[in-house]
Amino acid sequence: MVNEMTEFHLGLSIRGALRWGDYEMRNALKWIKKDGGAVFASVSELRGEMAEMLASGIEMIPFAECDNWDDKKGCLGHEKEKQCDTSPLPLQPV
Repeated sequence: MVNEMTEFHLGLSIRGALRWGDYEMRNALKWIKKDGGAVFASVSELRGEMAEMLASGIEMIPFAECDNWDDKKGCLGHEKEKQCDTSPLPLQPV
């Protein structure tokens, strides 16, 4: 169940990224890496890899490790333990 105590990892829609222009894709070369951390040599290589992923059924890629990741929907959520706020309340004028 999703509630206010559920956290989600961010991900990238491959379908959405393939709509980016060359300027956005050139910028993406700086932060989208291959498995193992290698960089893509060109925008066309990055677009080709994304097209292959989409063709194989992968629609989302995670920005970080996630043990509850779905390749079509992204992060399905992680329940967070409720923590008590122990910070002092601000003084209120009388």
